Amino acid sequence: MQLLLYHFFQTLKNRTTIPLTAEQYVDFIRVFVQMPSNAFADVKDLRAFVKLFWLADVIDEKEFNSLFDKWIVKTWEPFAKNAIQDIEEVAPRPDPDPEPNPKPPIKDPPFNPPIDQKKKPDTPIIPNLENEYEDFELVIEEDDTKTPTSQAVHDNFKDYQFSQTFQLNDQQIMPFSIRYLSQRARALAKREKTAWSTEMDIPIVIKGFAENGFIDHIDYQKKVHNYTNIVLLVDRFGSMLSYEFLETQWQRAFKMIPKVNFEQYFFYNIPQKTSTSTAKHYEMRNAQKGNALFNTQKHTWTKDTHFFIFSDAGAHSGLVNKKRIIASLDFWRYLQNISDHVFWLNPVPKEQMNDCTARRLQFSIPMIYPGEEQLERFFKQHRYVHR
Repeated sequence: MQLLLYHFFQTLKNRTTIPLTAEQYVDFIRVFVQMPSNAFADVKDLRAFVKLFWLADVIDEKEFNSLFDKWIVKTWEPFAKNAIQDIEEVAPRPDPDPEPNPKPPIKDPPFNPPIDQKKKPDTPIIPNLENEYEDFELVIEEDDTKTPTSQAVHDNFKDYQFSQTFQLNDQQIMPFSIRYLSQRARALAKREKTAWSTEMDIPIVIKGFAENGFIDHIDYQKKVHNYTNIVLLVDRFGSMLSYEFLETQWQRAFKMIPKVNFEQYFFYNIPQKTSTSTAKHYEMRNAQKGNALFNTQKHTWTKDTHFFIFSDAGAHSGLVNKKRIIASLDFWRYLQNISDHVFWLNPVPKEQMNDCTARRLQFSIPMIYPGEEQLERFFKQHRYVHR
């Protein structure tokens, strides 16, 4: 059963965009093996139980149900049918035509030795000690007709094997959990605003009608809405090629946040600066819209926008680039003029840096290593009450 569920887990992971990790599969199996045998009345109960662990967003529920139904038809039902047949073959079958009055079995009479028979005394066996040690040859012959070959064993068990695909890549070895990062980022960046809804405020309308005798306008209810604005700015190519999987995990974690306004842009080393008659801006590539060129002059960012810069800041070069230091500080200050929530994620730990550009930048820019302990410390330091 666990192999069948692993097959469905791989199907979801390969054919859908549902974010799934090895941790989710392990957590599911730990709970599943402890469930009683009568926990699921039918297939619907099993599907609802699987959704608790592997369905993160209701948007993917339709696609999830479709793949689950196909998996039930192609994999689960044939397996269950074969299992029932094996049980029926092993179980003893009753006699189709039993006799109406079966005769009792005939018992053998008890053995009574003759009375005149006398028991002879036992004669001791005296071994022959003249040839106590004799040479002999033990010959062992192997009967090839009774020994199954490896091909025969393979043919007997090939029908009971399930196709499995085990993948070992960077996506399975992560310094943090996607779900953990998504929850903490939501708590960090979530804001509340009061806005007019489309629902009419009936008590106010009735009160106005009772006082004036007519309705001159419609009053609507005010509701509190949550919103989250997150911008991921990524340094790509060069030494950052080995950290593409981390970029993917950050992107997936941010997209899992409900009602998030997520934007992602990338650049090489540092965004290209552009100047106008009134101000300075930067050019980057939009990772969400076909890598289109984006000028920050057209941005709609506000003071509630949370910026996450993902770059090693030249930590792998082992050199000090003064031009890059100045350009990085200018870009940092540009974002801080828009919002106070600007954070720099560096995939290289500080203790592994020599005297380089990134190490000197850390005197002015606090950089966070995306490890489990460092992220936990970061979210605790920036925890506050939202108004």
